[in-house]
Amino acid sequence: MNNSSMIDNTNKSSSDKILYLLKVEGPKTAAEVAKSLKITSMGARQHLQNLTDDGLIMFQDVKQGRGRPARYWKVTKAADTKFSDSHSDLTIQLMTAVEDVFGEQGVGKIIDARQKNALGRYQESIKNCNSLKGKLQRLAEIRTDEGYMANVEKNSTGYILHENHCPICTAATENKAFCQSELDLFQKILGDQYQVTRLEHILSEERRCSYHVSEKV
Repeated sequence: MNNSSMIDNTNKSSSDKILYLLKVEGPKTAAEVAKSLKITSMGARQHLQNLTDDGLIMFQDVKQGRGRPARYWKVTKAADTKFSDSHSDLTIQLMTAVEDVFGEQGVGKIIDARQKNALGRYQESIKNCNSLKGKLQRLAEIRTDEGYMANVEKNSTGYILHENHCPICTAATENKAFCQSELDLFQKILGDQYQVTRLEHILSEERRCSYHVSEKV
């Protein structure tokens, strides 16, 4: 996995780094956490226990052949409060007010305007990128700056853009048109020569949103 677009968390506490690691890379054992953070296994276990006590992570024991099951730790929904939410309460209040005054079409116009604004900014940012990889890496950098914690992974048929956090999740839960708008936005940015397909979806109870990008056959 290419993590070059991840934000710098050098000044974060060990507990915050663990939350970030599990949020971005998914479930890990205590040994894997210790190795990634360059701390002792005992130290990692202590931080993991503290985060569990706070309700921010949970563990699952996974049987792997013979012997004792391996214990994997992952973030809970409560951990989302530790990451950007783009002022979710205010967003919902504004959406409700717009719908009350202008109806559902009014909310749709806001979503369309948001997409149009993002499209212009993103196209300007990637205009000097000459390859699909370069465009996606630049896009991941922009999205990370906006709170999506994005990174790009190469696979056998193209690339996958992972977004490990959704700062508009509350708004998207209220109106799923936001999610369709995101998918349409990526397709418009990259152009008709590429196919963009959503593989994972946070609103479908998956841990992140992922988009597969490949050349059209």
